[in-house]
Amino acid sequence: MKKSLFLLIMLAFAFPFAMHAQNASKAVVVDSITACDSLTWIDGVKYTEDANVFFPTGDTMHILVLHIANSATISENVEFGCFYTWHDSIVVENGTYIDTLTTAMGCDSIVTLVLTKSGVHADTLAPVTACGSYEWMENELTASGNYSDTVHSDLYDCDSVTVLPLTIATSISFPTDTVEACGQYTWHGETYTESDTYNVTHSATEVECDSLFTLVLTLTSLTDTLPEQSFCEKLEWIMGNDTLVITDSGFYSMTVVDGEGCPTTTYRQVNIVALRSVFDTIDTVKCGTVTYRFEGDAIRDQYKISVADSTISKLFSNRTVGVCRDSLSVVRCHAKPIAQRTDTVDACDFFAWEENVYTISTFDSIIYSKQAANGCDSIQRMFIRITPSPTITNVGGDLQLAHAGDATIFATSNQSNAEFTWDVNTTGESFEGDTITLYNVTASTDILLTVTNPVSGCYTEQWVAVLVGVGIDGMENTSLHIYPNPTAERLHIEGDEAVREATIYNNLGQSVSRYNMEGRNEVEVSDLAKGVYTLQLLLQNGETVTRKFVVSK
Repeated sequence: MKKSLFLLIMLAFAFPFAMHAQNASKAVVVDSITACDSLTWIDGVKYTEDANVFFPTGDTMHILVLHIANSATISENVEFGCFYTWHDSIVVENGTYIDTLTTAMGCDSIVTLVLTKSGVHADTLAPVTACGSYEWMENELTASGNYSDTVHSDLYDCDSVTVLPLTIATSISFPTDTVEACGQYTWHGETYTESDTYNVTHSATEVECDSLFTLVLTLTSLTDTLPEQSFCEKLEWIMGNDTLVITDSGFYSMTVVDGEGCPTTTYRQVNIVALRSVFDTIDTVKCGTVTYRFEGDAIRDQYKISVADSTISKLFSNRTVGVCRDSLSVVRCHAKPIAQRTDTVDACDFFAWEENVYTISTFDSIIYSKQAANGCDSIQRMFIRITPSPTITNVGGDLQLAHAGDATIFATSNQSNAEFTWDVNTTGESFEGDTITLYNVTASTDILLTVTNPVSGCYTEQWVAVLVGVGIDGMENTSLHIYPNPTAERLHIEGDEAVREATIYNNLGQSVSRYNMEGRNEVEVSDLAKGVYTLQLLLQNGETVTRKFVVSK
C-alpha cells in the first residue's frame, strides 16, 4: 500500500505539468483509508475492495488510497467434561455462545462456540513404577494396572476421574549368610573386621526391585601370651617374616597373618638388661707374659705384652642375662720397651724389608721379639724413600747398516736431567751423551746403554745392537736357514756350521732375547709380540749371520 501511495503522489505532482498549457496548477489531496467491509467516498461510490481513485473537484485533485479489511466469522464445536473457560468466563452448561471481537484492523470478528457437556472430566497421571507396593488415595496397590479415582462436583454437576498407570516390580531377598571367620571377612567387595549383622542392597534397574543381602558375621582371632623374660642389651623377636627389635623394657605384641588371612597376636613382657663394660688395668714394669682371668672365665690365661700400653682383649659370645657385658675387656701394661730405633733408607723403584716390598715412600715399624732383662721387645721404625729410576723412552738412529760404515744412534728418557752412558761391548769403549757416533763399524756391535738420574743415582740399563749387513744377499753365510717363517712359537735353525749364540732384536735395535745355543737348534718366540724381528747368530767359527723373521699370532 505504501508503494501505491507513493506512485499516486508522484502522478499527482506530474499531472499539473501535463495540464500546464491549458490550466493553472491544482491542489492535491490524498486520502489513505482502511475501512471494514466497504466505504462510500466523496465521489458517491461504495467501494468493497481495495482501490486507488482520482477525483478532481474545481482546482483540487482528490486521490483515494483504499484498503478494505473484511470482518471475520469463526465457529468452533467443543465437548467438555465439567466446565469450560472461554473468554475469561467459566461455562458449565451446553449451548451456543457468540462473542464479537475487534481485529487488529479495527473490524469485528464474530466467534461462535458450540459447547457439549459430557459430565465427566478425565485426567491421566504420569506412569509410576514401584517396588512391591504403591500407596495411592489411601490405598496400598500391590499389582500393576491402570487405577482410577472418581470425584463428583456438585458445583459443576459432573464427575472428575483421575487415572494412574502403575507398574509393580517384585523385590528379591536372598537367604541370610551366617559366617564364622578368623580376623576379617570380605563380602560383596567390602572387608569387615568386627562381628555384626550387615545388609547390602543392590539396585538392578529402575523397573526391577533392589536385591537384599544379609550377613550375620562372627569374627574370631588367635592370641597367645609368652612368659615374662629378660634379655641382655636387646631382643630380636622374629615371627614369620617379621622381626621386631626391642631395646627397651616393656609390654610388646606382634601379629602374624597366615595365608588364609587369619591373624595370630602374641603378647609378652620383655625386660632389657643394660650391657656392662669391663675395663681392668695391670700396672707392671715388666713386659712379656701376663697371667690374667677375665670375668666369667674359670681359669687364668697367659697373654703376651710386647710393647708399652698394650691391650689384650677377649670376645664374649655368651650374652645371657646373667653375663651381660661388653665384648671387650682391657688390660694395660705400663712397662717401656728396651729399645726404639728410627732409620731412613733411600731406594730406587722398590725396597724389601722384613718380607714386605715397598714401591712408594712410607713410614713403617717392626717389632723384634728380642727380650731384654725386663722382658720387653725392641722396636725399629723405618722411613723409606722410594725414587723411580729413569725410563728409556726411545732408541733410534743407524741401528741397521747395509754394509760397514759409521753409525749415529741416540736415546731419550722421561727424566729431563738424565745422563746417558754407552759401553761398547766389542771394543770396550765408553761414551757420554744422548747421541753418539761409532766410526767404521764392520760387524754387528752390542752396546750397553745406561741412563742415570744424577740426583738419586737411580739408573736403567738396556742393550742396544747395531747390525751390519742386514738385508744384503751374498754378504753372509747362505747355507744357514731358519724356518718356519712366519712363526708363532718356535724358530728352527739349520746350517753347516754350529751356532754358538743367538740374539733377537726388535725393529728399534733393542735386544729382546739372548740364547746360548750349545746343543740347541731352535729358539722360543711365543712370548714375543706380533711384528718383524732380526735374529743375529754367532757361529762357532766366529762368523756373525743375521736373518729377519716375522712373528704371527
